[in-house]
Amino acid sequence: MQKTSDIIILGAGLSGLLIAAQIREKSPEKKVLILEARPQPGGRIRTVRSGNSAPVEMGATWLNSSHTRLLALIDKLGLDLVQQFTGQKAIYEFSGHEPHQIVHLPENGGASFRVKGGSDRLIHALIKKLDGVQIRYNEPVTSIFESKENKDSKKGAAGLLSVETSGHKEAFLTGLVISTLPPRLLTATVNFTPALPDEVMNISSQTHTWMSESIKSGFTYAPDNTFWLRPDSAATFFSNAGPLTEMYDQSIDGKHALVGFMHDSFHSRSKKEREGLALEQLNRFFGKSASGFMEYHECVWSEEVYTHSPHKNFIVPHQNNGHPIFRQPLMDGRLILAGTETAATHPGYMEGAVIRAEEVVRELGLG
Repeated sequence: MQKTSDIIILGAGLSGLLIAAQIREKSPEKKVLILEARPQPGGRIRTVRSGNSAPVEMGATWLNSSHTRLLALIDKLGLDLVQQFTGQKAIYEFSGHEPHQIVHLPENGGASFRVKGGSDRLIHALIKKLDGVQIRYNEPVTSIFESKENKDSKKGAAGLLSVETSGHKEAFLTGLVISTLPPRLLTATVNFTPALPDEVMNISSQTHTWMSESIKSGFTYAPDNTFWLRPDSAATFFSNAGPLTEMYDQSIDGKHALVGFMHDSFHSRSKKEREGLALEQLNRFFGKSASGFMEYHECVWSEEVYTHSPHKNFIVPHQNNGHPIFRQPLMDGRLILAGTETAATHPGYMEGAVIRAEEVVRELGLG
C-alpha cells in the first residue's frame, strides 16, 4: 500500500513553508509532505545572488508598517529589515517626447522596507524549522482525485485523496490537501475528480495572479560607481515612456544595484534586447556611467509556468483577490485553498501570504 501523509501542501513558497512550519511546531506528530513544481523553494520570492554583487530581488520585495503579521514573522525568525532608500528627489519622464525632469518626493509618504540580506532569507529561515517535513521538488501536480482506498474504507465520505504529479509514477495519498498555488494556476493546470464547483472554477479563471505579468530588471554596480547618488541625480525614477517604468536603489552593505519594473509589453523581446533598451534608458537619465554595470538580471514572470497561467481576456490587477469563495473548504473539507490571493486582507502580497497561512492553521485547530 502507498504511504500516506496526514497533510500534503502544494507549493514551497512563503505560504506553504509557513503552514508547514506552524504545523510542525504545534503538532509535530503529523506527517506533512510539501510538493513543489520548481527545483527550488521560494515561489514568487526570488533573490538572485551572484559573486560579490548585491543580491537583487526579482520577485516579492517590499513591506510597510501596515504588514503587521509579516513584521511579526520576520522578528520571530530573527531577521532584520532595511528601509528602502528613495531619497528626496526622483527622475520623472512624462513621455518619450519630452525631456525627463527632477521632481521632489513628498515628505512622510510612508516608509517601505526590505528584508535585510534578501527576501529569500525568509524562505531559508522557515526551511530550517521543517525538521521531519519532506519537501519534494520537481513535482508539478497534475490531478487530485478521490482515492480507490475510499471504496474499501468504513470511515465514510471523508476518505483519502490521491495527488498525482508529472514527476512521480505513483500518486501521493493524504487526508488533506492544502494548495498555496495561485487559484487561476491551480484550476487551469490540475484536474479534479470530482470536479470543483462551477463557481469556483469560473471565479478562479478570472482571478489575477500577482506578479504574473511583471518583468523585473536589475543592474549591479561596483562600489565606486554609484552615479544615482550624485547631488544632481536621483535614486528613484518613474517613466511613462519606458521600457523601465520605475526603478529603485537596492544597495546593501556596500554592494550596489538598481532594480525595478519593465513594461510587460516587452515580454516578447529577447533578454539581450531588453538589456540593451533598459541600458539606453539609464544612459538617457544618468549618462554613460550607467554603462559600467557589473551584471544584468531579469525575471519575465509570464514565462514562469508554475506562476503564470495565460488568459485571453484582460484581468485587472488584484481582480478577485481575496474573494470569499477561496476560503470555503472543498472536496468534503479535504481541500483547502491557501496562498496570498486567497487572503481577505492584503491579498497578493507577502502580508497576505502570512495572514492566510496563519488562518489555515487556526482552522485546523492547531493555533
